[in-house]
Amino acid sequence: MARKKYHVNLEEEERQRLQELTSKGTLKARKFKRALILLKADQGMQDAQIMRAVSVSRADPQTLRRRWFGQRIE
Repeated sequence: MARKKYHVNLEEEERQRLQELTSKGTLKARKFKRALILLKADQGMQDAQIMRAVSVSRADPQTLRRRWFGQRIE
């Protein structure tokens, strides 16, 4: 398996904010899934595992990791 080029290591403040957002249930589906993907990537899950857990395409975790690495996502 190829090594990940973009590793997600959230700061505690970022992690708490994402957890709050996902627990409220008021987010649009796209933002909710993005938050879940980042949280699961931070936990060390592989893209294939995230794909199954969040019901997204395989490209979504890869794209989001790359985007997060370049700039923090709201």
